[in-house]
Amino acid sequence: MKTALLLITIFLFFLPPPLYSSEIIIPVDDFPPWKIVHNDNVVGGIDSYLVKALLKDMDFTPRYTYAPWKRCLAMMKNGQGDLISGITLTSEREDYLIYLKPPYKTKSQKVLYVLRGQKHSIATIEDMENKVIGHLRGAQYYPNFDQHLTNSHFETNTDLQGLRMILAHRLDGFFITKENGLYLLRQDSQLRNNLESSAWTYEENIDVYFAISKKSKLVHKVEELEQRIRSLVKDGEIQRIIETHL
Repeated sequence: MKTALLLITIFLFFLPPPLYSSEIIIPVDDFPPWKIVHNDNVVGGIDSYLVKALLKDMDFTPRYTYAPWKRCLAMMKNGQGDLISGITLTSEREDYLIYLKPPYKTKSQKVLYVLRGQKHSIATIEDMENKVIGHLRGAQYYPNFDQHLTNSHFETNTDLQGLRMILAHRLDGFFITKENGLYLLRQDSQLRNNLESSAWTYEENIDVYFAISKKSKLVHKVEELEQRIRSLVKDGEIQRIIETHL
């Protein structure tokens, strides 16, 4: 009898984890205010509230894990990650991701921050000529971006660095996505009191999605998840979450 119980115990111990588990892995990079990471720990961000709304009343528990963006994509590709947010559609990514449709965000507004009191000094792209304009390294904020900045433009490693360079009079202006700029100014009173967005803005159509790994157990929940997204978008809940937690 004892031998039989021992064999059963050993058998159960070495069984693979169940196919259906309530925990889902969500890879997250550091991209405030959407995804906020501190000391390699995911501490929040707008996307966490969007995920919570998406999974409401579903038997899933999200577990966030921090990784640089490229590693996040690798995790989704090899099945280590189940769900990812804030992702745009490319043909390469479609090889290993199922994009949940519709997109939950379809527009992105870019602004140019300048010193307070200089709001109307830059109202058009032509006004940027002969000025030193900064932008995040690798980012593009306007069609034919480089062609318009004929004099000088400066790349920064972070948005915060660029905004602080305006205060130091090392930049005349700094390009940034609207939500990112609002978040950083709300976190820093010196920036908030001394900077403002210029009269120049640019809005472009960019579809942003949730996506799941083709190797995830969530592939059986695509229809339910997409129905949930349609409801959140139609009811305006997505926009309310963004505005509330910005």
